[in-house]
Amino acid sequence: MTVKARVITTYIFYHFSKMIRILKSDEKYLGRTYGEWGAEWWNWLCSEDPDNTSGSDPIVFLRANLDYAGEGDGRRQTGRHFEHKLNIPKNSVAVFFPVIEAQFYIGHPYYYEPPYPADKKERNRLIETDEEMSYLLDKDLQDVTHLKAVINDIELTPVRARSPIFTFKVSEKNELRNKMQQGIIPAGEYHAITEGYWILAILPTGNYKVHFEAARKELFYSATYNILIGENSMILI
Repeated sequence: MTVKARVITTYIFYHFSKMIRILKSDEKYLGRTYGEWGAEWWNWLCSEDPDNTSGSDPIVFLRANLDYAGEGDGRRQTGRHFEHKLNIPKNSVAVFFPVIEAQFYIGHPYYYEPPYPADKKERNRLIETDEEMSYLLDKDLQDVTHLKAVINDIELTPVRARSPIFTFKVSEKNELRNKMQQGIIPAGEYHAITEGYWILAILPTGNYKVHFEAARKELFYSATYNILIGENSMILI
C-alpha cells in the first residue's frame, strides 16, 4: 500500500461553537513552515524534559510512543501506544505533531534496521553526507502503510513536509534519547534533517481528544492526548 500526502486547503470545523483551524501545507505559523516546525519538534523531543509542557510555550508539541530496547540485532519496539493529559490555561493553543516522521543526522547509523550487510565494516557505517540523509528519508517514508489523525472524531489529512538542515540538540538529561530505534543518541549537537506527515492545529478553549497513529513495515506508533484548554473547563473526554 502506498500512502500519499496531498496539498490541502485549510480545515475549519467547530467544537462547542469555537473555530478549530488546521494549517494548510504552504501556510506559516509564527513565521515558520511545517518543515521548520518539524526541526523544532525534534529539538523539543530531545530536550531536558519534553513531556513537561509549559502554558507559556508558543506551540505545544505532541509525540507518539518511543520505546525501543535491546542491543544490536536484538533491539526491538516494546510498546505501541502513548497516552498523556494536558491542562493548558490559555484561550487558544497551537499544537503540532507528526503522525509519523523520519530523521537522520551526520553520524547516525546508516544501517539502523535489518537487513544488515554481512561485512562488519560496512554494517558499522555511519551517515557522512547530506545526500545520504536525503536518500534515507525518502527510503524510510516509502515504507509507510498507514496514517490516521483525529481531533474529536474529525479525521484529518496530514501534511508531508521536509525541514531544512538544522542543528539537532540532544540534552544529556533527556530520557527518550535512550529509546530511539537506532540506539542511544549521545548528548550533543548534530547536523540533521527530518521529514514527515505533520498536523498543526489551532485549538480554542475546550476539551479535545487528539489521536494519531501510523505504521511502517512491522512498526506501529500511536498516541492519544486528552487536552483541556482554558481555565474554567473540565475534561469531558
